[in-house]
Amino acid sequence: FSSNLSSGYITDVPIRKEDKELYVALRNPDLDAEIIETRWSPYGRTDLINLNKDASQKMIYVDGDSPTPMYKFNGDFSSVSQLKSFAGYFPFYFGDKEKLLIIGAGAGRDVLVGLMGGSKEITAVEINQDIVDIVNDYSAYNGAIYSSYENVRIVVDEGRSFVRRSKEKYDIILISLAITETSGSAGAYALVENYLYTVEAFHDYLEHLTENGRLVIVTHGDAETLKLFGIGIKALQDAGTNVAEAKNHVAAVSDGMYHAFILKRKVFTEAESGIMHKKAH
Repeated sequence: FSSNLSSGYITDVPIRKEDKELYVALRNPDLDAEIIETRWSPYGRTDLINLNKDASQKMIYVDGDSPTPMYKFNGDFSSVSQLKSFAGYFPFYFGDKEKLLIIGAGAGRDVLVGLMGGSKEITAVEINQDIVDIVNDYSAYNGAIYSSYENVRIVVDEGRSFVRRSKEKYDIILISLAITETSGSAGAYALVENYLYTVEAFHDYLEHLTENGRLVIVTHGDAETLKLFGIGIKALQDAGTNVAEAKNHVAAVSDGMYHAFILKRKVFTEAESGIMHKKAH
């Protein structure tokens, strides 16, 4: 970068490369990670990472951050049974789940969760064509989860825009760790004004839920989850629900690493709350 071309004065522009999650992973000797493929598009740089010390998954990074896992899968769900302890799987233990919409499908973890959890019709929306192409190109590794299941439909689109245009209603709308790359990589997850996590967005989600449908958002921790409680209650208030009742529409659970925020279109009954509490433990 030249601030004064006539004088020839040159100054370095700092690049926060070394702090990005991709480079942290590459430096971690416990992973022995390496980049095995890089693709470029108007969306950004997409890297596929092989973990030489963990054959169970590969990772896809976009612009060096926000990794999404691609699991080794052979069609036998017992080989990915660890996902039953993932926060995003929790809502599949109870309630309606036949029709599932995934926003931000990434490398396919949530599709596996939906298939294993018993969803009969899965629509998975992913904005990055390169991620979808990589998953399809590595179908021998991941069990062709994006192409071999008749009940799975992959859509390359922006998630919220897809929801607003959709005429469908869903039992579960699942958004898992969808975070803005730049702000999220700085660790300021609770401060990110993500267009998926606004009161207006929640209005769209509520309108596309079935009568007993649920919005499920997997988050990175307490602060982000608490922010969603505020957004969810405000959206319910806008729809005519008072605060005292609105609190009975929302719940959260942690798996020790991630949280699942759950907003139900109707109130959780006392029986449902008891089932969730027992299953959480």
